[in-house]
Amino acid sequence: MAATAPSTARKIRFWLVAIFLIGIPVQFYLAGRGVFGAGTYDAHKSVGDAMHAITLLAFLATFFAADMRNRRDVALGFGLFVLMTIQAIIPSFKHPDIGALHPLNALILLGLAVHLLMRDRATGRPGGQPAAQVSNSA
Repeated sequence: MAATAPSTARKIRFWLVAIFLIGIPVQFYLAGRGVFGAGTYDAHKSVGDAMHAITLLAFLATFFAADMRNRRDVALGFGLFVLMTIQAIIPSFKHPDIGALHPLNALILLGLAVHLLMRDRATGRPGGQPAAQVSNSA
């Protein structure tokens, strides 16, 4: 099976998700600064707002290429955006048990974003398989 080049929209979504993934450890650091009194949560909130916008752009990019207009790609993009929206809402609840879901949801976001990144990375390989699963047959 011949490899096909990924669409421009898929490449854009790949890089948006990559930037989002870089933001996750940054967010953990910024939250830690707030928890341990080295700063406020303002930077954590600002970076989180930017990451929320990135998830919206990644979801919208899904609709700009025929190779991504399928149930799985749309659901993954939508799921990333919805989970990030929930992430933004959780701190507004004052109950500590609900607030404790904030870092747990961040881990779920990390897993989903890695899955989405690997899915976009696999496109263009024979059979659309990730690099570790591609075999060279002559």
